[in-house]
Amino acid sequence: MEVVELEENHAFGALIRDGDTETLGRMVCEPLGADRTRIVISVDMPSLTDTTASERPKTMGKGTEDNIKALIEAGT
Repeated sequence: MEVVELEENHAFGALIRDGDTETLGRMVCEPLGADRTRIVISVDMPSLTDTTASERPKTMGKGTEDNIKALIEAGT
């Protein structure tokens, strides 16, 4: 994993290489008030070309979303 973007308290981007597959991931935190933050996660997998593979980033994103939620709720 290579960190390609890091803006403290706002954005994080990474390039992940696994064999011949590259995944570009980005997370942005948007303050919505004193006690609320929106987290926007995007993923790009340029090597996915067939239509059945289009669900893979959604599944991966849901797992990431669940992990982040658990970390926040645990106070870490």
